[in-house]
Amino acid sequence: MNANIINELAAKLIEAKEVESAARAHRLEVEQEIIEVVGVKDEGSTTIKNDYFAVTTTGKVTRSLDVDRLVAIKDRIPKPIMDKLVKIKPQLDTRSLRYIESNEPDIYQIFSQALTIKPAKPSVTIKEIA
Repeated sequence: MNANIINELAAKLIEAKEVESAARAHRLEVEQEIIEVVGVKDEGSTTIKNDYFAVTTTGKVTRSLDVDRLVAIKDRIPKPIMDKLVKIKPQLDTRSLRYIESNEPDIYQIFSQALTIKPAKPSVTIKEIA
């Protein structure tokens, strides 16, 4: 590979990321200005319309579950209600899947029928060497 091409492309990527970061910071500043004018609810939407735009701000609250704490209190909540409050979702263990793929091909062949496999976006990392 030509080192000059790699150097040019790495520099271009660094510049593009800086431009992207500046654009993101500017967008966040403008969003904050809009929030100050329109207002925002703790949770829910507020919309203001004029002749040209409908501007909506949406307040959000993030909720998460402390599983250890849940285990300590779950017996105090009726099971039908608990079943509505907490959903148990099967989750793929990729490390185990790779092991089975390499070491148990017959089992992997069966299990793979339940998988959807598609390529993810490749990543590129640039580190400047001083």
